[in-house]
Amino acid sequence: MASYLVAVQSARRGLARGLGVMIVVAIAAGLAFAHSSGVALRRVQTGSMAPTFVAGDAVIVRRVEPSQQLTVGDIISFRSSVDRRLILSHRVVSIQGERLVTQGDANQRHDLAIDRRQVIGLVAARAPGLGRWLDRLQTPIGLALAVYLPAVLILADQLRRLASVYRPAHYRLYGRRTVL
Repeated sequence: MASYLVAVQSARRGLARGLGVMIVVAIAAGLAFAHSSGVALRRVQTGSMAPTFVAGDAVIVRRVEPSQQLTVGDIISFRSSVDRRLILSHRVVSIQGERLVTQGDANQRHDLAIDRRQVIGLVAARAPGLGRWLDRLQTPIGLALAVYLPAVLILADQLRRLASVYRPAHYRLYGRRTVL
C-alpha cells in the first residue's frame, strides 16, 4: 500500500512538472509568434484616452504599413513629433493627405499633425489593469518575484532530484545501517 501511495505522489509531481513546463513553453511560443507577426503590448501611462482606456491598462497594438488605409476614428499608436522616444495612442480625428491629426478622447485639443511614417500600429484590443502588472514587473521586487524566485525554486528542485539519484544506498544488515 505504501509503495502505491509513493508511486501516485511521484506521478502527480511529474504531471505537475510537465504541466508547468508546457505552460511556460506555450507562453514563450505565443510571445514569439506575437512579436514575429507584428503585435506588441503597450502600457497606458496617462488618462488622455479615458474612458476608452485609462492609465494602468495595456493595449495590444498591431503593426500597420505606411501604405495601409487608416480611417477617421481609428485608434493608432505613433511616435510623438516632439519627443521621438515617446509613443502615444490617440484617435485619428482627420486625415490631410499624408498627415494625420489625432486627439486623445479626454483631451480638449488636437495633437500636432503627424506623418504616416510615424504610425507604429493600430490599437486592436485593451487589457484592463494589465499595464499596472507590467509596471510592477519592472521594479526590482517585481523582477525578483517573477524571474529570480521561480529560477531559484526550479534550481533547488533539480538539485534535490540530482541528490536523490546520487545518494548512496542504505541497507539494514543484521539490525545495523550499512552504506554500500
